[in-house]
Amino acid sequence: MSPVSRLRSASCFAFALAAAASAPALQAQTCGLPLPITIPDPSTPYVHSGNTCLAGNVVSLVEGIALPQRDIVYQFRTGGGGSITASFTAAGFAAEMLLVKGDPANGTSTIVDVGSAAVPMTTGPLADGVYTLIVTGDPSWPTPICGTYTLQVGGTLTVPDPNC
Repeated sequence: MSPVSRLRSASCFAFALAAAASAPALQAQTCGLPLPITIPDPSTPYVHSGNTCLAGNVVSLVEGIALPQRDIVYQFRTGGGGSITASFTAAGFAAEMLLVKGDPANGTSTIVDVGSAAVPMTTGPLADGVYTLIVTGDPSWPTPICGTYTLQVGGTLTVPDPNC
């Protein structure tokens, strides 16, 4: 089943009742300034805690699918061939994550994969380019739905060609 079909399927959405880390993070990301994901050492994953209730709705539409909930947006660039595994815990709200090739806040993008607190996302190999990881509330629920979460992203990101 394609990522878009899985996103559209209500069975993909699960309640996340695990406790999130207690330290709140600053939510300063905007359309033009997403939070960066860096994985300098594949043995040490990138970890970030956040609260979607403190965020806006940066990405409201991807591939014709409405994303009406508040979201936190992360971004990374890879030179191609890398892979990531993303998982998270969310406290008290039905949370989803989408991996999108491109920058949906500023142009064309394609959904690569979706996941939830119950279903981690493992994807690769990734083609060269910019990827956006969006943490948001289940789009099939009435708005607003938000809460705290802790995201963990591991894997290997290849170095982009500086001539591109």
